[in-house]
Parts: sequence; structure tokens; C-alpha cells
Amino acid sequence: MQRIRPLGYTEPRTLQEASALLLEHKGAVIFAGGTDLMVALRRKKLENAFLVNIKHIPGLSGIRRNADGSFDIGALTTVSELEYLDIPELGALTAASAGLGSRSVRNRATIGGNVGRASPASDLASPLIVLEAVAAVHGPDGMRSVPLSRLFLGPGKSDLRPGEILTAIHIPAQNGSRGWYAKRGRTCGCDCAQAGVAVQLLLDGDIIRKAKIALTAVAPVPLPAPLAEAVLEDGRVGSELFTKAAEQAAAEARPLTDFRASADYRRVLVRTLTLQSLAAASRR
Repeated sequence: MQRIRPLGYTEPRTLQEASALLLEHKGAVIFAGGTDLMVALRRKKLENAFLVNIKHIPGLSGIRRNADGSFDIGALTTVSELEYLDIPELGALTAASAGLGSRSVRNRATIGGNVGRASPASDLASPLIVLEAVAAVHGPDGMRSVPLSRLFLGPGKSDLRPGEILTAIHIPAQNGSRGWYAKRGRTCGCDCAQAGVAVQLLLDGDIIRKAKIALTAVAPVPLPAPLAEAVLEDGRVGSELFTKAAEQAAAEARPLTDFRASADYRRVLVRTLTLQSLAAASRR
């Protein structure tokens, strides 16, 4: 059996201590759920890693609904906890969580880890973008807030600075809007996304007063689709409007061809998945 031998390991008890350790040790990486980290270690991509286990720092888990209707989700909250939320406004996040990996992965993976790794195929990033979520980040200079729409800079690259730790996700009040997330994987729904589409709609009867759309795995970063949103806003719910928006979303995608899917196929998927998510969100 192959052994994983990181050079160092520590369990800080405070955010301040964790930030200092991340700055002090070359190759320091945050360890929480470990679903991606352990794979990287087995593949010897992090042979000089110094693991900073933040699971013993209090206050980083759980889901809180605030008096103003907003939500705060601790970075160590597992994906399986999100999967069973019975909150209509967070339907896109719940649907994405239910389709993320296997049951054992969802039991270990955390929202902070899934977002923090800045993968273009992150299932949680696009739903959080349409929910206009904001990341709470602790670093050597204290706390700061980063909108999810601006957190991602490229594949594996985020706006997190040296020594910073994503501590929570804040979701503002949704005022009765509803959302959904649909994706396609190579072999099953729980596979890594070939493409995914998150939608959030605020309806006034059958009129769409506000629309948010974000795309997964079709650009170097999780990608908002503002032109498709503009097609929907102040329009009437229906197949004709949804088809126009889906075609616009496909046009806004910037996919590449890789071993999972061709660029052309990903565009087709964006159109199909946008239609699915719009239909589901408008019925909820």
C-alpha cells in the first residue's frame, strides 16, 4: 500500500494561529474535508505539503438563518448537510449538493473546500454566484468580504491571499426567489460536470422580475451569464422566452475541449441545462 507522507501536520485552535502557520511554512495547505487534498497527495502533487488542519477551530461549521432572511454557512459545513436543506430559496445549492460526488465524498467534502479550490467545474460555485453570495475571509490583516462572482481568477486560482482562510459564506435574503441547478457528467449525475447551469428567478405572478444565471465547467472560472439574464428580466414565463435565454447562455459560454467533452458538446449542454433549470425554478 502506498503511504502518504506529508512533511508536517498541525492542528491550530484559532484563525490567527492558522493564518500564521500558513505564512510560516513553505508548502502549507489547509486540510478540512480532504477529498481533493488526499488525491493530490497520493498522486505526489504535494510531496512537500505541510497540512494545517482547521477542523478544531470553533465557529466554522453550521447553517444559520438570520432575522433579515439572509444565511450564513460555515466553511466546514459538509456538502451532505447542504443536500438536505428544506429551504426553497436555496434550491440551486441543494440540487448541486445532491449531485456532488458519491455519498462518502459528500459526507467529507466542505463548502469552503469546494469553493476555495477554484475549480471551473465546482458544482457549488455557480449556485452561490446566482444567490449573490459573499465569502468571509480571515487573514493576517483581519477579516474581509469577497463576492463569489469576483473570487475566482482562473483554474485553481482565487482571490485568496497568502495566509487567508475562507471562514464562511454569506447569502443575502432572496425575497422569495427560487432556483435550480442542473448538470451533466460523463457517466452519471454525480460525476464531475461536463457542464452545469444554476438559475435563480424572482417571479411576480408569471413575470420574471429578476434573473440570475451562472455556468459551470464552460470557462476558466464559474461564469455568470448577464446577457441571458437580460433576456429573461421583465419577460413572461414560457418556453419561447426560456429558449431565447438558453441560446444566449450557450453563446456566452467559453468552453474548451478536454477528455470530458468537446467545446461544441458543452455549448449544446449549456442550452439544454439552462432550459431544465429555468423550467424547474419557475415551478418551485
